[in-house]
Amino acid sequence: CNDTWFFRSGEFWNKLLNFLKDNFKDVTKANVYCYGCSDGSEVLSFVMKVLADEDKNLAHKFLPVIAKDRDQEVIKKAKSKDYFYIKNRERDDIDYYSGGHFSEYFSIIDTTLDGSFAYASPKLYENVKFSVANIEKDCSNIQPNNSVVFVRNSWPYIRSAKKRQNILDKLSNQLKDNSYIIIGDYDMQGTFGEIEDEIIRAGFQKTEIDYVYKKVKIDNVNNSNEKECSPKDFFKTYFNV
Repeated sequence: CNDTWFFRSGEFWNKLLNFLKDNFKDVTKANVYCYGCSDGSEVLSFVMKVLADEDKNLAHKFLPVIAKDRDQEVIKKAKSKDYFYIKNRERDDIDYYSGGHFSEYFSIIDTTLDGSFAYASPKLYENVKFSVANIEKDCSNIQPNNSVVFVRNSWPYIRSAKKRQNILDKLSNQLKDNSYIIIGDYDMQGTFGEIEDEIIRAGFQKTEIDYVYKKVKIDNVNNSNEKECSPKDFFKTYFNV
């Protein structure tokens, strides 16, 4: 399913960027990934948010984004830089959340009563690297430290809870220090909240931002050194099972 649009979840993007700025303030370079990137609307929203920020060093820190989708046709379309159909409300959101830069980031080629056909600026595309990949097989290519992994609004399409848990466990085993996964509101709705339990079971914890989870490290009670928390050990430690 490729049901996606720019700045989905609206105000979330302002909160997210402030959160990332705070948690990566002492980091020179972060690694940002987007799985299930579809036509690029989501990842380009993040790029716009970063480029529009008054701190111009953020672009070096958080860009480019590594964007991947298992659908070859979707990635082919994203790489072709084909036009988008942008609804009027969506256009307003782009202008608002990008700091009034819609006309800088998009060139309108035609309009209808409900929206516009527009090309995204090359400036946006040069900050994304699109490729075909299945997250189940690609986890090992994620940098373990200082990484942000978007996997938004796609979990309900994985109907098997066991399969979702397997993917989350792989992500947890790969991610280490100061790393996060980000889901979307539809993930919570479409799984009736089960996805959050599965994320926590995999070894992540909630943060002050909804839909953002941090990989957890716990102290080994028998060792003064820090030990990475495996999903199984995490669940035993925190839930006594």
